[in-house]
Amino acid sequence: MRTLTCIIFVTCVFGINLSSLGSGAQTDVAVTIPAGKLAFVTSKGFGYSGKICYMAGQHRTTTVAYRTREIEWLPDGNRIIYSADDAGTNGVFIYDLTQHTSLPLLTNTVNAEAPAWSPDGRKIAYVKYSDGRKSSQIYTANVDGSNEKPLTEGQYYNWTPRWSPDGQKLVFETTRNDNAATHRPGGYRDVYVMDSDGQNQINLTTNTFGHHPA
Repeated sequence: MRTLTCIIFVTCVFGINLSSLGSGAQTDVAVTIPAGKLAFVTSKGFGYSGKICYMAGQHRTTTVAYRTREIEWLPDGNRIIYSADDAGTNGVFIYDLTQHTSLPLLTNTVNAEAPAWSPDGRKIAYVKYSDGRKSSQIYTANVDGSNEKPLTEGQYYNWTPRWSPDGQKLVFETTRNDNAATHRPGGYRDVYVMDSDGQNQINLTTNTFGHHPA
């Protein structure tokens, strides 16, 4: 029986109960995944890129994908979209669990991170950082990298875009309301929703420090 002994800082779940994993960062308890699949990133500590692992039942596999910090399942349950953060390799890729290979999507897009696949499979939403990582903006593009479009702007951070089930909206995290009165370590954050073309940006979590929307 396998044991799970690793630092887990990003999880992506596909129809599975995670109660047996516990709340700690490390466990030596044997873990069985009775249904569905679990994908996660292991690394030497928070904020570091690491390898993508996945579990199905009691079988755990470390993939040959590039090192990363952010992952998301595709609807078919056999592929994972992620942004590479490896030596000499950056960009957005899809890792195919059946073929054990990474397929490049946005290799010409510098500093693209946090990719999210649209429900109709036509577009990707992602984050790009400015020089020096002093701000970040949300973009969309076709899955072949064409028709790139910025959806946000400003000298603050916009992160973690996630699509609505109908593909008409995106929710995201932003520090645009951070100021001396609201500031917290890491920056004050709110969750906003906007149309998929960037219009009608609305704050959903005023004064609640909202982040990591789904």
